Amino acid sequence: MLELRVPPTLGEMSGRQLHDELVRRIALVEAERKLHGRKPVGMRRVLAEDWGASPTTEAPRRELNPRFAGRCRETRVAALVAFKRWVDAYRSVRGRFLAGERDVEWPVGTYEMCR
Repeated sequence: MLELRVPPTLGEMSGRQLHDELVRRIALVEAERKLHGRKPVGMRRVLAEDWGASPTTEAPRRELNPRFAGRCRETRVAALVAFKRWVDAYRSVRGRFLAGERDVEWPVGTYEMCR
């Protein structure tokens, strides 16, 4: 006979609490699926899949640049503005440097280019 137990990683959760949590999570997943109009795949379709197949489409990539992260929006915006100013200054100085002007002052945080 198969005996089911609450995994030790769930701490002191009772069997009833685990059951209730599973029912709650299943309901959330089903509600999201219905919201997006997706149907369950079903066993036949799962078994018909090639076990060695891989997706033919690429996963969507994030549109946000994770260079600046944090909970405070004002701090993130200030950091982004300062970074954009630095990039503008760097590009300006680099353009002058590549045009032949060698006595340029690079923005703080830049390793001077050597040729």
